[in-house]
Amino acid sequence: MEDAGAWALLLLVVVGFFGLIAGLNALYFQRYRRHGYRPLRKPDTPRPRYAFAADRSTSIRGGSLFGMRSASYPSVTLQFDENWASVTGTFSRDVWIARSNVTEVAPVPTGIMFRSGDGAYDGLLFRCPSSTVLGAFVHYGWPMPAPDSARR
Repeated sequence: MEDAGAWALLLLVVVGFFGLIAGLNALYFQRYRRHGYRPLRKPDTPRPRYAFAADRSTSIRGGSLFGMRSASYPSVTLQFDENWASVTGTFSRDVWIARSNVTEVAPVPTGIMFRSGDGAYDGLLFRCPSSTVLGAFVHYGWPMPAPDSARR
C-alpha cells in the first residue's frame, strides 16, 4: 500500500508540473495576442526566385513564434534587404515576406511582427531585441509605425 501512495504522489507532481507549463504557455500566447499575434494565421508564402546579396542584406539570429510553435534563440535566422525578408529555422518551411505587402514592421515585447493590410503575417513573430533589428529595417526602407502608435 505504501508503494501506491508514492506512485499517487508522483503522478500528482507530474500532472501538476504539466498543468503549470500549460498555464504559463497560455499566458505567454495571450501576451502576444494583445499585440496582434494570431497563431492560427500562418503565412502561406511560397519561396520566390530571389537570392540575397551578402553585401546588401542583413542577417540576424533569434527565436520565433510560428503558429503554435515556438523556436528559441538562436535557431531562427531573419535575413532581409530592401525587397524581401526571409525567416528560416526550425519550422516546417521558410517564410518569405515581400516588402510590398508590409504596412509596418512593429515592435512587440521581445521581438517584431510584420503587419499587412490583410493580416497575412499575423501568425509569425520574430524574437530578438527589437532595438537590434529596427534600425536595419529603417536603413532598407521598410515602414515603421508612427512613434505615437507603436504597440509595446
